[in-house]
Amino acid sequence: MPPATGRAFALLLLCAVCAPAVPAQQAQRDERLVRYESVLLAYAGGDRDEALQRLGEMSWQTLDAAWALLLSQVKNVATCPNCADPVSRLPLPAAAMLHLDRDRLDNPRQFDVEQRPRCPGRQAQRALQVADLLATRPETREFARRLFLGAAQRAQWDACMEEAVATGRAGLALFPDDADLLLAVGASYEKWARLVDVRTASLLGDAARHLERALAADPGRATTRVHLGRVLWRQGRFEDARATFEAAVTPGADAGALYLAHTFLGHLHHRAGRSEAAVECFHRALAIAPLGQAAALGLAHALRLRGDTTGAGQSADQVLAARDKPLDPLVNYLADNAAGAEDLLDELREGTRR
Repeated sequence: MPPATGRAFALLLLCAVCAPAVPAQQAQRDERLVRYESVLLAYAGGDRDEALQRLGEMSWQTLDAAWALLLSQVKNVATCPNCADPVSRLPLPAAAMLHLDRDRLDNPRQFDVEQRPRCPGRQAQRALQVADLLATRPETREFARRLFLGAAQRAQWDACMEEAVATGRAGLALFPDDADLLLAVGASYEKWARLVDVRTASLLGDAARHLERALAADPGRATTRVHLGRVLWRQGRFEDARATFEAAVTPGADAGALYLAHTFLGHLHHRAGRSEAAVECFHRALAIAPLGQAAALGLAHALRLRGDTTGAGQSADQVLAARDKPLDPLVNYLADNAAGAEDLLDELREGTRR
């Protein structure tokens, strides 16, 4: 061996002996992160079924280790300007949707009303942790807000009330004056109060507070006023409820909200013995939704109270005899603000495709 080659070989050997050993645990964690990142890239690249399957095959020990290492890299960026920023390098919005989609596979929607709904689980929690990280960056902050909103609305629609409130409030911690999130939380508290026999007063109080904040953030939204009016009604604050419903009746308001405002006003007048005012409100509701069952039956009761039994019978018969009746807006009232949750999540999902 030539002297120069020998000296080079000796130097390489010395470097190998003196170099600090990489801990086996650290090497394993790096491998887990590489594996996790490859799943994210597959999802963002359009191989979504494969990515979902691979994510489901990963243990939580692996996922937690990869996530912890990812977070440590994010923190290192603040003190290491030359270090790669994983938030910019990786498709983290895709990561949030990947975890949310995996959670839906693990906890599919339950359409049997006799069964308790399968509510969001650990994968959904990880999706929100990703969103929490995305909210710290201007370029991904709006994505994070919409993800919190969509996840909260989905849980509200599925009657997973604890998860709906927790998700919405987590979003409000980052976006405290967001009218959409405030409405989602307020309406979720309202729905929760209808589904349980305990804590009703407390839940209604929480609903009222969040809906009042939502109204302050967006005074023009009739849906918020309708929900607030209904909560005030359930709290026994009948005059406050009446004033709130009347304020919801504004030109250009959503047709469903207008129908509900007139219908609820009609019932308030009817219960107070003001049959003429009740009849007028129900007629206005039916002008918006001619086959609205709640308004038609309310009108029948009000006419009967006024002594018009013929008119009462005609009003009831008209709606009961109609075929292929559209859903009365009252049917989905307790989650009407969340009706577009899946469309919102679909839009976010498509926006993550690279």
